[in-house]
Formats: sequence, C-alpha cells, structure tokens
Amino acid sequence: MSRRERHRVDYLVLAIYVLIGVVFTMPLPLKMGHCLAGDDIDAWLNPWVNWWTHKALSERGTSTAGLSLYYTNYLFYPHGASLVYHSFSHANTALWFALRPVLGNLPAHNLTILVTYPLSAFTLYLLAHHLTKSRPAAFVAGFIFGFSPFHVAESAHPVLGTIQWIPLFMLSLERAITQRRTQAGVFAALWLWLTALSSWHLLVLGFSLGLCRAFYLLVTEPRWRNWKTWRILLIASAVFIILTLPFIWPLLSEQLISSLNDTPSYIAAHQEEHAGTDLLAFFTPSNYHPLLGPSVSKLYARFYPGLWQRPAFIGYSVLVLGIIGILRGGRRARFWWITSLFVFLLALGPNPHVLGQRLFPYALPWGIPVIRLIRYAGRLNVLLTLCWSLVAAWGCAALLEKIHRHRSRQRDWAIMAGITLLIAFEYCPIPFPHTCVEVSPFYTQLAQEEGDFAIVEIPMGRQPSKISMFYQTIHERPLVGGHISRTPPHAYDFIRENELLSKLQMYSAPDYEGPFSFPFPDLSRRLDALAQVGIRYIVFRRASTSPQLLAAWQSFIGAHPAYEDNMIIAYLTSLTAGENYSISSRLTEELGLVE
Repeated sequence: MSRRERHRVDYLVLAIYVLIGVVFTMPLPLKMGHCLAGDDIDAWLNPWVNWWTHKALSERGTSTAGLSLYYTNYLFYPHGASLVYHSFSHANTALWFALRPVLGNLPAHNLTILVTYPLSAFTLYLLAHHLTKSRPAAFVAGFIFGFSPFHVAESAHPVLGTIQWIPLFMLSLERAITQRRTQAGVFAALWLWLTALSSWHLLVLGFSLGLCRAFYLLVTEPRWRNWKTWRILLIASAVFIILTLPFIWPLLSEQLISSLNDTPSYIAAHQEEHAGTDLLAFFTPSNYHPLLGPSVSKLYARFYPGLWQRPAFIGYSVLVLGIIGILRGGRRARFWWITSLFVFLLALGPNPHVLGQRLFPYALPWGIPVIRLIRYAGRLNVLLTLCWSLVAAWGCAALLEKIHRHRSRQRDWAIMAGITLLIAFEYCPIPFPHTCVEVSPFYTQLAQEEGDFAIVEIPMGRQPSKISMFYQTIHERPLVGGHISRTPPHAYDFIRENELLSKLQMYSAPDYEGPFSFPFPDLSRRLDALAQVGIRYIVFRRASTSPQLLAAWQSFIGAHPAYEDNMIIAYLTSLTAGENYSISSRLTEELGLVE
C-alpha cells in the first residue's frame, strides 16, 4: 500500500469515527443551542470557565476592571476568592474562542466536548496501528477508547474527557525512543503540553503512563540506551517545561506559599472513602444503555454510591478480546496488559468495594501518592481504558492471524466491523447524557440594568451554585455564593457572618426539613446592609427552593417581588414604602419596617 493510500485509509477511518460520534451523541447534535453536554450537575459549571477566561482577558488592563484570570470577586462577593485551583481547561477554552464567533457560545462549548469522541478514537487508532501494524485491529481499539461508557459519562467534565492528546503523546514518545527521532521527542512534548492545558489531572495520568513506558523500553531494550536517546528525552523535557511553566506557575507558587504557611493545600486534600471504582462496576453494563440501563440503574444507585455512579463498564466482548491479546500478543503486548492490571488495582482505591461493601477493614497503601494528585482513584479508568484497548487490539490482530488462509483486506475490515458493532451494542449510550436549559428573561434584564451590583441567588451552597454560575454567564453580575473546585474556607465568611444570608443558606439546603422562620424584627436594616455593599437582588429559583421557604420569606418580607415568572422570584434589597410594600411601612430608622 502506497503512502497516499495509507493516508486515504486513515482519513476514511477518521470520517467513520466522526459519523459514529454523531450517532452516539444523539440527540445533543440537534439541540446544541439550548442543551449542555452531560447530565451531571457539573455540566452547568463548564461554560463559566470559558466566560470568565474571556472576560478576564478582554478586560485585563482596563482602567475600571483590571481582572485577573486566577482571582475573582464575581464569586463569593464582596470578598472574592482565588481561582488557582479551579478546573480550567485552557485547551478547550481556546477551541471555544475559535468556534464561538461562528456557532455562538453554547453550541461552541458543546462542540468542544463532542469532538473529543472521534478525536480520541482516531488518536488511539494511530497508536494501536503503530504497535500492532494492523489497521483493522487498530480501528476496533480506537472505538473502545473513544466511545467507552466511562468516556461518555465524562461528557459533564471536559477536564476528564479531553483525552485525545494522550495517545499522541505515547505514540511520539514511542517513536522518539525506538526510532531516535528528535522531531518525535518535540512532538511528544507538544502533545503532553496540550494534555496539561486540558487538565492537570490528565497531565498526571498521561505523564505517569509515559514515564512507565519509557522506563520499560529503556530497561528491556539495551540498544535504545545511548546518548542520542537521552539527548532527545532531555530536549523534549526542556520543551515541555518551557511551554507549561507559565500556566502551572500560579499553582506551584500557591503550593509553595501553603507549605511555608503550614496551611492545607490541594495535594494534601482528603480522599473520600468511595473515591475508587466498585469492583463489579467494571462488569456492570452502563446505566446509559437504552435497553440495559433501566435494569441496572437501581444497582448503580444502591451499590455504587457517591461520585462513581458513573459507568466504568469494560464490555464483555472487549474483555474477551483482551484475554486473547494477553494469550497471543506475546512480548509486544506484555507492558500494556501488566499496566492494565496495575491500573485496575489502583482504580479500586485505597478502600476497595464490592457491591458497596468494603473488602478490607483497613485502607490499602497502593496508589495513595498518585490518588492525592488526581483526587479520586476512579479517574484512573482513563488509563485502564487506554491500556486495555491496546491489549484488545492485539486480540483482534490474533483473530485475523488465525484465519490467515482466507484473509483479504476487505475481509479483515468486515470482521473488525462486525466486532465493532458488537461492542457498539454494549456501549450504546443513546440518548446521550445532556441537560437542557431554560433561561428566565430576568437574567437578560439584569445584564441591561445600569450600575454595578451583585445578586444573591437561592439556594446557595456548593452544588446549587453551579447552576447560578451558568446563569451568571448571561447576566454577568457578581454572585454572593459560588463554586470553586477547591473552595478556600474563608470564601463563605461573608455569608456566615450575615445572619440573614446564613439563614437563607441553611433553609435552602436540600437536606433541611424545617421549620422555616425569620426571627428578625428589623428586616429593613438587614436588607439595607446588603444594599450598602452593592447587593441589589435576592433571587429564588423555584425548581430548587422548597415552597415552605418561599412562603416563609413572602410572609416575612411582606413585599411584592420585583420580578416573578415560572422559573424565579426576585426581590430588591433596597425598597421604598408605597412602591413595593403592600402592608408594611418604615416607622423610623431604628425600628425599620413593621406591619
């Protein structure tokens, strides 16, 4: 096959992956303008990073704003908070910047997520073909990696779903060592840099895998241990450090300050008991499957609690292909299946569970240093899928070798297409997880109001604030609450120190059952205190606020809302008697509003 023909086949493979991606992500491609990729509450949060990056960069250096990318008072107003540890995905945001003038904000955001599926499949296909020398087998491996249930579930988390650069990094690293090509080493640095700009978590995962692979190659093959190889690796390391340092420096400096001040840091974050993947979750069909999902959804809710209710299903056919790859792949597949088993153990976490029950009464030490960097052991499923898809590629290649007497190029592709269809049935996520949004006209009204002011949105708290931050991308007004990936403890000081806000936060918590009462005789002065620091509105979201709280607030304030529709109810903090009050009046500044 000529080079031109090989490229033509590769382009065709990419086109097929794109087509599969469109089918697998239905109906989201038809709802790009009013839905978000992902059905986790984190899906609401992701557009905020794009909005804030654009706002910070476009207003940096202006005489009125001078915004910093890594600090904001648009959250946790009026004090603000550091964003150094927030989950930025600069690579995705850069792509969003390029797409938004043509598509608009929300479609551009969704497309940055949807392209990860065909691109991840294609880049793994390139790596698998380099290793196995079989394009049909590599095609199956690419499908496994790009469209695995775990990857589909991470549509709500671009920082975990943007995995397409890791296979390119591994491919370039492989070529740099085995072919002693300096250019390949530079490309390895570039792909690892893009991985870092996609997510620091993915950087830890990709770099760890690359380090293990390089060590394995250099130890098992003495002919690659020479000065030229070391020079290439040093050049690649230097390029990566130069490219990455400007982006990682704020995080490193914050870590240094935390160490000097002996304060809690991100690396020392506490790990939850259920941070790993339940052992049987790897063998339980995805809860997104249109046929099998309803029958396993209760199993997920009951036995796979916490963060990892998301599927980690390997696939029964994929498991069989992997076993064949282990038996028939020989020395070439050895590193990948050994690494798969090791990552599998790490992904279980320090406290392995089976159907929600701990296997051991004590925590196991394995993986704790790595887990502390990525926060949750279940995120290692990215590497498990990558390694096992390559082992499965050797399984496919072995099957093709088994029928060598009747082989032809067309027959090889037909067999692999049949296997891919079988895997596609096991992985099928239709309807693709998505969250449709509705925007109250009030948020557009806020964007058009004159003056600088903030709002309080109820409910407050870590999870509800993610929805508030999505609406902030529309009204662009500071929020008293907020969500940051690793929120500093002092961020909630203003809410805690204000009795009215602390009551509202407590009453709007999802686990609060009452009673609802506001024991304040001086309502006007409490509202005035908010108005004096620039807070103009208190906004209740109907869907997530209990009717009892709304009734108690209406009875307490005795005023007409400034705005009301089927989504929100908004009250002004600065009110004049006779304009908004029905039966209340201000007697004196000392007594305030009374009925």
